[in-house]
Amino acid sequence: MKTYFTKIFKKHYLKRIYSNKNLDHQFEERHELFASNQRDPLLKDHALAGKMKGF
Repeated sequence: MKTYFTKIFKKHYLKRIYSNKNLDHQFEERHELFASNQRDPLLKDHALAGKMKGF
């Protein structure tokens, strides 16, 4: 699976996550996990409700 990050996400990532090594490491682990198994319980995925139901 290939993921694309928006310019805004990259800016926020560098400002908020990259400088914190623990968050950076956790993000990398979760990103790899999401790429291999999108339904893993560790990701805390849930069904949407209300207007967003079905997405």
